Amino acid sequence: MYGTRLSPSDYEESMSECYADDEHPFSYFTVDRDKWELEIIDRACDFIDEHVVPILKKYGLDSIQVETIHSPKYYNFENDCMYFTVYMAEEWRTKMHEWLSKFRQEQKFSDYIHEHYHDHDGFWSFMPQNFDEIEAFGDEQRCIGAYLTLCLLNEDAIDLQDEFMNETADWLYENSSACSDKNVLDEYVGEVDGMKYQELYNNDYRVDELYHNLYEKQGRVWRGCDWLNSKVDNSITIYSKNEAMSMIFWAVQNGLTVSDLYELAA
Repeated sequence: MYGTRLSPSDYEESMSECYADDEHPFSYFTVDRDKWELEIIDRACDFIDEHVVPILKKYGLDSIQVETIHSPKYYNFENDCMYFTVYMAEEWRTKMHEWLSKFRQEQKFSDYIHEHYHDHDGFWSFMPQNFDEIEAFGDEQRCIGAYLTLCLLNEDAIDLQDEFMNETADWLYENSSACSDKNVLDEYVGEVDGMKYQELYNNDYRVDELYHNLYEKQGRVWRGCDWLNSKVDNSITIYSKNEAMSMIFWAVQNGLTVSDLYELAA
């Protein structure tokens, strides 16, 4: 998911940018990661049953069960991935031998193995390196994965992953129940009334008058207060769009209410 449209962080950022308009200047979206992943798994189950299993039946596949999504702690050496349980038909080893014998005759399969399963700069492969290693079945998990991938290549279906990613992302953006909108002011300092600050910000005359009066009395004390981090998820950052918003960020960081600002500006 990392770095793709399926990333919950990317969704939060893009939706927050869309939602934080003049009417909702301090609002943002957050995603329940567990619910988000379950929705992706549900979509994956449907997609695999519809698009993958039917075309792989003749190669010895029986069914595929999606188990979970694995996200690494660090992304230096691996990315997010799905764990599957693959069920093969009884005669699948015979079918594998027959199909691999055909694949050996076409250069595109050897090229694919060389490009994707061999070591290269920045990549250390644990996959079988040739047809013989796939058939030797030294590592059941990787050999079945390599074989079925070659079967997808034979069906010109190797790009199904991109189709799944796009379809699932479109569905999530329109239908996900894992998302909710929040107001950063309400959550940053509990005693500050975020709605009153939002009403102030949306009233051009009031906010301009308060800004100039406060500037005259106190100086530009909000210098450098250009952002707020949400307590719910530190990946969410609300940046100020103008001086009035910076003034409000400074106020909430210091636990000041709208009434407090008027007193300081008096």
